[in-house]
Amino acid sequence: MTKPQQPEIARSGRGEVDPAAAKTRRGGPTDETPPTGAIPADNLPGHRPEEDQDKPTGPPPRPRARAAASATATATATKTKAPPKVEGAATATITDLNEARQDREDVEAHFRFAFEPKMVPFAFPLGITPWTTGLDISDGRLKVRFGPWSLTTPLDNVEGASVTGPYSLAKVAGPAHLSFADRGVTMATSTKRGVCIRFRDPVAALLPKSLLRHPALTVTVEDPERLVELLG
Repeated sequence: MTKPQQPEIARSGRGEVDPAAAKTRRGGPTDETPPTGAIPADNLPGHRPEEDQDKPTGPPPRPRARAAASATATATATKTKAPPKVEGAATATITDLNEARQDREDVEAHFRFAFEPKMVPFAFPLGITPWTTGLDISDGRLKVRFGPWSLTTPLDNVEGASVTGPYSLAKVAGPAHLSFADRGVTMATSTKRGVCIRFRDPVAALLPKSLLRHPALTVTVEDPERLVELLG
């Protein structure tokens, strides 16, 4: 058969079945097999190049300055971010404070001063007697009467109280005494024990309000532990 059955191959003149094809006329690959030589060592199975092209040989590149600044800003914002507000906890705290304030306002108590016999001669001439002295807690206020002296302040102004004593006779006998160290005032009828009451805002007692105020008051009542408990 001199002509192939596929006309398109014959028309192209490229098919090997056509004796007049260009490959046949010019000595195409079908006319003779090219010579083969030894396989290069790099192409042999199991060969590994000295350096892997896809494997880095040094440290990774440093990030750009903008990326570093962004990361620093993010870390700083994370550290300084304010904690979320917990409305429930705040409400509970306010409620507890209101209940504690209400409990204080509901307290009513009267304390008598403890008169020590050796203090009577110094107190009575000044009008300091069991009938002119006393400490009262009522209507949310602290009221102290000590003969001609008196002190009144809201219970919310009381910062704390503690039992103190004994005291030197010279520092407590007679009238209300002023401490030159801290401007505290002492109203005492005993040298044994008393209660030191601390105020958030100083309170007047010895002189008019605009002249002298005291950050603390010491009173020698009969039941100092109970007074501390109520004021605590």
